[in-house]
Amino acid sequence: MRPLVSIVMPVFNVEDILRECLDSVLAQTFTDFELICIDDGSTDASGEILDAYAASDQRMRVVHQDNRGQYPTRNVGLELVRGKYMLSVDCDDVVAPAFVERLVHRAETDSADITLVGWDYLSGPYRSPDVRRWNLRKWQRGEYTDGFPMAFGYVWMKLYRVDFLHRHGLRFREEFYSKADVIFHWKTMSLAEQVSVVPEPLYHYRVHANSVTGTIGPRFIQVIHVMEAIREDLQELGDPKGLLRAWYPFALGFIRGAYFQLAPEHRPAMEEELRKFLQRLGGEGRAILRRPGSVPHDVRYFYRALESPGNAFWFGTLYGWRKALAQALRRVLLPRPVRRRLLSVARAQSYNLSTSSIHDLRDSVDELNETVDRLAAENYRLRQAAGEQSVESVASR
Repeated sequence: MRPLVSIVMPVFNVEDILRECLDSVLAQTFTDFELICIDDGSTDASGEILDAYAASDQRMRVVHQDNRGQYPTRNVGLELVRGKYMLSVDCDDVVAPAFVERLVHRAETDSADITLVGWDYLSGPYRSPDVRRWNLRKWQRGEYTDGFPMAFGYVWMKLYRVDFLHRHGLRFREEFYSKADVIFHWKTMSLAEQVSVVPEPLYHYRVHANSVTGTIGPRFIQVIHVMEAIREDLQELGDPKGLLRAWYPFALGFIRGAYFQLAPEHRPAMEEELRKFLQRLGGEGRAILRRPGSVPHDVRYFYRALESPGNAFWFGTLYGWRKALAQALRRVLLPRPVRRRLLSVARAQSYNLSTSSIHDLRDSVDELNETVDRLAAENYRLRQAAGEQSVESVASR
């Protein structure tokens, strides 16, 4: 019997943390799923761990292959799925017990091609997104200023309807070393007729050492071409959602962030590629960089500084002075003892703050989300019951 959900998990050399991930997936409250694990040529014990788990749980399928990379491996998973929906889970992350259940109920209720879910960090000094603020109304109206959902290109936070993916021939671009999932995200969001969201942090993401600023190698420079591939897709599709205007600030900021993630010795090479990129942007892209307020100040100064040595001096100096002045004013107006005192007062008043209008509003949003979850679950149960009754009536004939 075909499962309702196919979960695809590429696996490569994660023997120390793989069991934690597998345990979280196999402990789902929603059980009608298959777990397709693709061992991408692991050289540690990851393959043996997968085989041992599969021997004790018939919902698991394990495929062993020579190392091909993450995106060819994800495409293998796309070819193997048998369910109505597809999920991806990275082998080093952890999911909440209700991860699959919440997504399926919402997708079935809304007849969604794509259903997004909230996430947080397992560890590290990183701020998790405030998923309670997530809603798709602005995006559906063509308002893309707040970044959601186009800035969240991770494939693991989305449930896809499989016939939607097959109908449009959607696959991951295999020529890219990294960030091809962002291309996939923008293309699928451009084509989807219905998108839904579960605003709960049900996916727990693990940050690794290679995510730290200044440590990534030269292959990451191709992120420039990743961003250009998104624009090419939008133009080829005729930009059905009007996302092209959101692409410019997104791509410019994304590439700048990638630059500062590169190890310093590789940054001169990326600067050369960035100058060529600026030439390819054309008049519209250059106009955006010159228009105040179209992109954040730090992004604007970064690209203007690349255009010429004179710009590098004036914009670099101006931005440096601006940051230094802001820091100096902060030290004068709020010296460290004052900041500590304000923090202690805020903590002492935490009970009073919890009854403020802002918290009341957030509580109302939480209650509304809980109500929507209950209705989605009831809708799913009613559909299942109706399907079983129709099967019984056909059998009785």
